[in-house]
Amino acid sequence: MVKFLRDICSKCHQEEEEYFIQVKDYIRAHPGASIGEVAGNVGIAVKRVEHFVNSGRLERAGVHITHECQTCGLIISDGIICPKCSTGLQTQVDSLKKSISDEKPKQPQTAADKDKSKDKSKKGKDDEGLHIGKNKK
Repeated sequence: MVKFLRDICSKCHQEEEEYFIQVKDYIRAHPGASIGEVAGNVGIAVKRVEHFVNSGRLERAGVHITHECQTCGLIISDGIICPKCSTGLQTQVDSLKKSISDEKPKQPQTAADKDKSKDKSKKGKDDEGLHIGKNKK
């Protein structure tokens, strides 16, 4: 038996699929329809149509509908953000990557750290730097 992981029950999933097919078919039959028009004519909530758009399912199915860029609100027909916002986000990511790579973690050495490094260099030696024997009494 194959088990599918969904965050909704099978009945709700089937209902969702039926709505998706209706939305997809309506948009194909009425190119240029708005999200509100699609929702009204199919008989579902605008939020559900927006969910289909934002999830990318309609675009993957070859159906395009005009909608708002999730960043700036510009009307677009592909993706979830407009090219200008995409470029801006990529610039910010590149800038952050560069600033992270330019920063070298330099921690000031405290007196305790200096003492620890001295202790490591003296391991197995007495105060005069001579090796200490295992059986020293």
